[in-house]
Amino acid sequence: MKTVAMARAERPILTPTQWAYLAGIFDGKGSVHLAPAHNKSGRLKTFQLCATVVCGTSETAIRKIAETVGSSRRLGKINGSGNKRQAWRLRLYSAQAQWFLEGVLPFLLMKGAQARLGINHHKAKPSYIGARCSAERAQAEAKSKAILTELNRRGAAA
Repeated sequence: MKTVAMARAERPILTPTQWAYLAGIFDGKGSVHLAPAHNKSGRLKTFQLCATVVCGTSETAIRKIAETVGSSRRLGKINGSGNKRQAWRLRLYSAQAQWFLEGVLPFLLMKGAQARLGINHHKAKPSYIGARCSAERAQAEAKSKAILTELNRRGAAA
């Protein structure tokens, strides 16, 4: 079983140039959102941080980005239908999403507000796994989710 300390030790060390490059991709093709959290007994009434680093049709490019951030297992395939082409998506969750957002934050031009909100959301979560949240925490999470939904809307001011 992997521990949090092991997961941190496995994160790649990126240069400022690499972070800036990833920030540019994330600004154009990424998003920050809160996904419903689950544990073995089902859905919790809380949300976990989720960062979609990139979504697009170039599997080779997205695999290279996944390799760079050390997360090729979070690469998902989206099947096309109708006039839509098949695409790939790289998502990071919880602590790994926080690590990514903190790395790209100094270089973001458009999604800084979303990144800061996501980082703050994750830092405020209880540190134990499977924690059910209090009524106050649930309200704060619902408010964060509503703000992120508005910020992620196309054409919304950053």
